Amino acid sequence: MRQQREHSISTDRRTTTRTGHVRFGSRRTPALAVALPTGLVLAAGFGVVAAAAGIANGPFWAVAAFFGLISTWAFVALVWIAVVDPDSLRGRAPRTEESVESAWFEKAASASFTDLVIVSGLALAAVAVTDVEISAILVLTGVVVISLADLSVRYLLNRGRG
Repeated sequence: MRQQREHSISTDRRTTTRTGHVRFGSRRTPALAVALPTGLVLAAGFGVVAAAAGIANGPFWAVAAFFGLISTWAFVALVWIAVVDPDSLRGRAPRTEESVESAWFEKAASASFTDLVIVSGLALAAVAVTDVEISAILVLTGVVVISLADLSVRYLLNRGRG
């Protein structure tokens, strides 16, 4: 029994890593080996687009390099999240979609969306009746901030109830 348990632990250590793997059919590649070059290419492209858009004053390539450098880790992280196989991460809880935290989040998201639809409908009616002109950026920013606040409060309430 002890040998079998030790074997499963050693097998688990070999198949899981801190940074995970990407599966290509039966092949496995370290996730960072995919995320790092892809993230660098995306960051460089973002830098060029930012420089071409004239976001900052200065020489084109200096602006492109600056924006590419400051966005590199964000793009690498986003690619890593998109490609990593969650089962290859060491320390990951099994079946996280069945966890109590997942249930709390689902309930909070469902109720938050219902609140969003109700409040948006009431706000639309109020704006239509009063004939008020409001900036779309202001309205959409308010919708996002209020929705995130509502979701956060509902999640914390669900967590408190257990």
